[in-house]
Amino acid sequence: MQARLAAFVAGMLLTAPAAARAQYYNDLALRTNGSVVRAGDTLKVELIALADFTVPFSAQVSYRYNETITVRDEDGHESQAVRERVLTRAPTPVIDAIARLGSVLLDDTFSFGHGSRTGRYSVEVAILTGAAGRRAATIGTCVTFVDPEATPEERSRQLEGCSLALHGVARVTGPGWITFEGIFPSEGRYSLVLVRDNRALSLVEYGGVPIGPRLLDLTSPALASLAGQTIDIVLHNHELARSTTLARLTVPDGR
Repeated sequence: MQARLAAFVAGMLLTAPAAARAQYYNDLALRTNGSVVRAGDTLKVELIALADFTVPFSAQVSYRYNETITVRDEDGHESQAVRERVLTRAPTPVIDAIARLGSVLLDDTFSFGHGSRTGRYSVEVAILTGAAGRRAATIGTCVTFVDPEATPEERSRQLEGCSLALHGVARVTGPGWITFEGIFPSEGRYSLVLVRDNRALSLVEYGGVPIGPRLLDLTSPALASLAGQTIDIVLHNHELARSTTLARLTVPDGR
């Protein structure tokens, strides 16, 4: 029965308009080491399903960022220039199915060093389907490489690059009621995944509410039950198909 259902859904997706196919995969979120990375970090990109997926697909990770290069003019004079670079990894093996709150590690080979350029590093994951590996959707996330010696003003500027970012806790109003700071587009529906010890524990649907471009309110009994524990929070915007991760948060008690 499950195989027939998967075949039916796959057939529907093949004949559906491109926008409808992409929307089917908007319930796939991306988890990373966090929205802020430093020298010595190796970025881990992990896929988390916010619903059951029974149609086989594969995923291909790309990293998009700026780098500083040295250019030489016709007279031999050298100068510095900034160019965009894109690194694309090979597609993953086919993922036959993934259950709700299941996860798959996509890549852990991109590292940051002391010579890395500060600022935004975009991660784009192409969802590939069919025998030809056709791109059905693209989901994304973003991290910021910060200079550990930056002043507070410089750090603030470095954190401006991502369109969606979960940076930390702004205030705690009560048990399970936390206001987060970061960058939060007003459009789109937000869900949050609570992760502990590399295992997704629970999904909070419609739990995150932006209260301006810099603050997001979350009220959740599931979060209250984890008071005092260290978790990762993955925030996902379904309409924008973008995610952000707040790593190693010790959940405030709120009392």
